[in-house]
Parts: sequence; structure tokens; C-alpha cells
Amino acid sequence: MLDILGHSTTHFYNHILKMHIKKMKNIRKDEFYATSISIKKHEIENIFYLFFSQPILKEIANILMPDEDLNENDWQDLTKECTNQIIGHMKKSLNDALGKDEYKLGIPKYLGKTNPSSVKLDEFLVYKLNNHYFKIGFNNHE
Repeated sequence: MLDILGHSTTHFYNHILKMHIKKMKNIRKDEFYATSISIKKHEIENIFYLFFSQPILKEIANILMPDEDLNENDWQDLTKECTNQIIGHMKKSLNDALGKDEYKLGIPKYLGKTNPSSVKLDEFLVYKLNNHYFKIGFNNHE
């Protein structure tokens, strides 16, 4: 599942936004906008957590909403939209691999500003863009 998550993440950043993220091993300690979203297959639910640094969100906002002056609610909405894009692509990829529509996507939840190390994840990926970081991971229940 981590491979598909990585593919969906790079699809969003590299192909949709035309940003070139690099995979990293560690994340710098900082405050990040955090979201969660679930993918459910039958009774098994995996929760995904995404952590966006504000500089990365600013770069995304400049592409998706240039010249907009964003308030705190807008930043929260942007994190949820990015979450939908990445994990929604992952859900579609999982269903395409099965040839069935068994995976269901939940609704993204904004978790506030936090340090990514405050959430224990079974598996995760870290990316860097212009010295700013993004972390995505999940707890494996399959």
C-alpha cells in the first residue's frame, strides 16, 4: 500500500501541480497543518494522515489560487482538498487494481497545526520541496 501511496503523492505534486518533490528519510521538526482521511474496504479501515508545512501550502495556493489572500479557514480547506486529491487518487488506483469498487473514501478532517511526530504511523513517506517538508502515512489495518 505504501507504493501506491507514494505514486499518488508524486502524481499530485509532480504531474498535477508541476512541483518537483524529493523523497526524504526524515522530516524537520516544525508546525504543520494536519489532516486525516480513511479508506475502507469492507470492515477494514485504514486512516491516512497528511502533514503540510505552510510554505508548501503557499506554493500550492499560488498554483491553484494565484493572487488570493487566504485566511486561516482557507488554509484548512486547502489541506483538505489536497488530502482528497492524493488519497482519492490512491483509492481509485486500488479499485482499478482489483477491477472492483471495494475501497471507499472517507471525508477529510482537519486536525489542526501539529508536529508530525505527535502521530504514530506504521508506515510513512517524507518529501521535500525547496527546503520545506510534507509527510504522509497511515496505520496499517490490513
